[in-house]
Amino acid sequence: MRFSKLIIPVLIVAASTAKSQKFGIKAGANFSNLSKGFDYMDTKVLVGANAGVFANIPISGQFNFKPEIMYNGTGSKVEYAQNQVGNDYTRRLNYISVPLMLEYRFIPKAFLEAGPQLSYMISAKEKYTLLNGSEATATISKDFLNQFDFGIGIGAGYYFTEKIGANIRYVAGITDIYKYNDGDAVRNNNIQLGLMYIIN
Repeated sequence: MRFSKLIIPVLIVAASTAKSQKFGIKAGANFSNLSKGFDYMDTKVLVGANAGVFANIPISGQFNFKPEIMYNGTGSKVEYAQNQVGNDYTRRLNYISVPLMLEYRFIPKAFLEAGPQLSYMISAKEKYTLLNGSEATATISKDFLNQFDFGIGIGAGYYFTEKIGANIRYVAGITDIYKYNDGDAVRNNNIQLGLMYIIN
């Protein structure tokens, strides 16, 4: 009898929480670059894409837990220090990312968010201009790059309706993208802009 008195409220709360969970899809643009490293004179913003799914799980009051699974296209336009291959040098790093955001709804339709982001590199390519003016594309060997990337994200968002919203987030990379680097660390920096759609 005592057990039933304890378990019934727990089941009621669990059922209520399950009903209040929301799931959605999101997509948008990335504006990324790499921090200045040992072989770069300068890095410029590269435009990429992001897309994925998310859940919005109430914790208490105005706080929600928002895990996501995202495709993130990042990288940078780079001016190579040694100038061996020309001035135009684009490095694209593509990841599957798992942001784990804590969301704070300071008003019903608007929120602030912060949390870690874990990423796994699925491809790395570079496009550069040769000295004769022609362009070439090559796959970067993953033997030289860290496949796992860790970052910290902060952002904000606003829901225009109950189902449609917009989000901006900045993710600062913590991990050096290179496995073997005796110079300054080269890290991902990314501003994400996107639209969100609540499915249920």
